[in-house]
Amino acid sequence: QNFFGSIPLFSKISESSRLALAEASRFRQIDKGEIIFLQSDPCEAVYVVRTGNISIVLQNADGREMVINERRVGFLQ
Repeated sequence: QNFFGSIPLFSKISESSRLALAEASRFRQIDKGEIIFLQSDPCEAVYVVRTGNISIVLQNADGREMVINERRVGFLQ
């Protein structure tokens, strides 16, 4: 609940709403190099970076990867 209050998007919602959000949330630890989702996947969740950072990577037709963005603590994806 305190974590969500520290994120600008959630900081202005009521404490009871942040509590409900916290209760409905799952926290996952992602290992370095783990793929969270692919570009073609349907949207099934919202991800908030709690610690560390993630890279947004596109893969072209010949398999080369290009980092197009990075997200750090508090960013939504």
